[in-house]
Amino acid sequence: MNCSSKITVAILPALHVIDFYKSANGTVQFSGYEGRFLETILNSLKFQFDVLIPEDLEWGRLMPNGNWSGIIGMVFRGEADLGVSTLSITKDRLKVVDFTTPYAVEATSFAHRKTGIKSVFAYLYPFYWPVWVTLLSILITLTFLFQCLYGGKQPFAKIFLKLFANILGQAMKLDGDILKFKLLLSCWFIFTSIISFVYSASLLSFLTVPLQAIPIRNFQQLSDAVQKGSHRCFLLKGTSTIPFLLKASHEHLRSLGKTIVSNGWYYNVSDRATGDHISDRNVYILSQVAFDLFYGEPMFRSNIMISEEYLSIWQIAIAVNKEFCFKSKLNTIIERICSGGFLMKYIRDESFKILLEKSKEFFTVHENRQLTVTDMSGAFILLIIGYAVSFFALFVEYTLSRSSNAPS
Repeated sequence: MNCSSKITVAILPALHVIDFYKSANGTVQFSGYEGRFLETILNSLKFQFDVLIPEDLEWGRLMPNGNWSGIIGMVFRGEADLGVSTLSITKDRLKVVDFTTPYAVEATSFAHRKTGIKSVFAYLYPFYWPVWVTLLSILITLTFLFQCLYGGKQPFAKIFLKLFANILGQAMKLDGDILKFKLLLSCWFIFTSIISFVYSASLLSFLTVPLQAIPIRNFQQLSDAVQKGSHRCFLLKGTSTIPFLLKASHEHLRSLGKTIVSNGWYYNVSDRATGDHISDRNVYILSQVAFDLFYGEPMFRSNIMISEEYLSIWQIAIAVNKEFCFKSKLNTIIERICSGGFLMKYIRDESFKILLEKSKEFFTVHENRQLTVTDMSGAFILLIIGYAVSFFALFVEYTLSRSSNAPS
C-alpha cells in the first residue's frame, strides 16, 4: 500500500489537453486544460510526484493475452499511483483499478468536413426533378391547347418555342383569334411570372452561397458509408470506444468497429489539434468536449459537420491504484475544484488559445465572390449543345435540299 508523500502519475500527452515539461531546476509544469486540472490537484495534495508516459501511448485496453495496455496497465501493475488523461470509467477497468469521483461527462460522437457541390448542371438545382417534369407537362399540354385554339394553323414546334420563350421572360406575340381567350392568357402570364421570379431568386442564392452535399448525420449512415467504401472512419487507439463498438448490440455498430480494427484506422492524439484526419471522406470519432475544444463554438464550425447522435456517454475520472491510501482526500479535492468551476474555466481558456492559433480554413471567411467559368459551365455547355443540334439540323436540311434538287 502506497502511503508515502511521493506519488507517480501516468499521463498520455496531448496538445491542449494535457502535457508537461521540466524546467532547468527540475520543476514540472503542466499545460492543457486537464494538465492545469492535474496541477491544481497535486498542489492541493502537497505531495512530491513523478510523471510517466506509457510506452505504447494508449489509454488502456484489455489485450488478448489478458494484460492491460497503456495508463490503466501501469496503474494496475503499481508502476503508477494515478492515471490522468480523460479516462472513462468502464466495467472492465473497474475490475483492475479504482476511480475517483467523476469530474466530467463526455459524449462520443463523430465529425467530418462539409463538402461543396460543383456541377455543370447547377442551373437545374433550384427545382426538384418532379417540378421540372410538371413544368414540362404543363408546357406540352398548353402547346396542344393553343394549337387547338389556333385551329391547327400554327405548327406545334412554333407554339412550344413561343411558350418556352415566354417563361424565360421574352414577349409573346399574339394573333387576333387568340386574344378572345383573355382568362386563359391571364392565368398563363401570372404562372410564367411566378415561375421565372422563383427560379431566378433560387439560382442567384445557389450561386452566391456554395451548395453543400448531404452530410452523414448518424452512426447508421456512417456505417453504411464505410461499408460502401465512400468514407473511412478513424479512432484513437487504446480507447474504450473500440471494445464498445465490437460488443455493441446493433449490427451496424459492430460492423463499423470490425472495419476500423481490420483496416487499422487509428490516429494520434496530436492529429486532433491539427485536423489532419478530418476531411470530406475521412470521419473521426471523438468526444463532444474535444470537438468543442478544438473546433470552438458553433459559429466557427462552418466547414465541420459534427453529428448530434451520441455513440455513448462516459463518466471521466482519475484512475487510482487499489492500494493508494489517499483516495478520500483526492475525491474531496476534485469535488471542490469542480464545484468552484475551475475545470470549465480551464477548458474555456484553452479553447480560446486554440481559436487564436487555428488556421483560417476552419473559420468563416466572408469575401466578395465572383462568378467563375466553373459556375457558368452548365449554361455554356447547354449553349454549345444547342448550337451543335442547330448546325446538325441545318446540315440535314441542306443535304436533303441538295438531293431533292439534283437532276434525275
